[in-house]
Amino acid sequence: MGVYGEPSRRDKPRSRHHGLTQQKRQEIKEAFELFDTDGSGTIDAKELNVAMRALGFEMTEE
Repeated sequence: MGVYGEPSRRDKPRSRHHGLTQQKRQEIKEAFELFDTDGSGTIDAKELNVAMRALGFEMTEE
């Protein structure tokens, strides 16, 4: 419960899709899979570097 007896953010149910359409979710999934080159279900630092460069960002070692 929140300070005034109302449900806090933590108590409120959350929507997993945050208003995204099925088409948008599919597009995001496909983009993710392009950069998850080893199929691990995660994007590691090397894959993230490739993704960021593809988006026009130059990554440094910082």
